[in-house]
Amino acid sequence: MVNLTPTELERYRRQMMLPNFGELAQKRLKSATVLVTGVGGLGGTAALYLMVSAMW
Repeated sequence: MVNLTPTELERYRRQMMLPNFGELAQKRLKSATVLVTGVGGLGGTAALYLMVSAMW
């Protein structure tokens, strides 16, 4: 399982306060991968922006 950096803990602290979504769930989310297919022209741009936003 991956570890969260102090910066990530600060960034995600509010969503980790949600019921059933603590640090373990955030670590699982961080180590997850996603495949997006068949999104078309506008969907491809949206998928690109979603990917870039996840990197910050």
